[in-house]
Amino acid sequence: MSSLTDSERNFLSAQIKKAKTYQIFCYLDIAAVIAIITYMVITGHVNSIRVVLAIILLINARSNLRQYKLATILGAVDLSSIS
Repeated sequence: MSSLTDSERNFLSAQIKKAKTYQIFCYLDIAAVIAIITYMVITGHVNSIRVVLAIILLINARSNLRQYKLATILGAVDLSSIS
């Protein structure tokens, strides 16, 4: 197994530090989707733009959740032990 360069270690450290940010963005995306769906249900104004926006936000939330999980896993691994 090859050793990590300094830039790779810095990148991994930055990802670990951003873990909480990814989690917050995931929650905000889900809250926005809930707000859009609630608006459509209450007002009855269902159009394709809002539905597409909700789907895009859900995809983004899934991506942020994946980043959060990976950053959490990286945080559990000791970077100094990786040579």
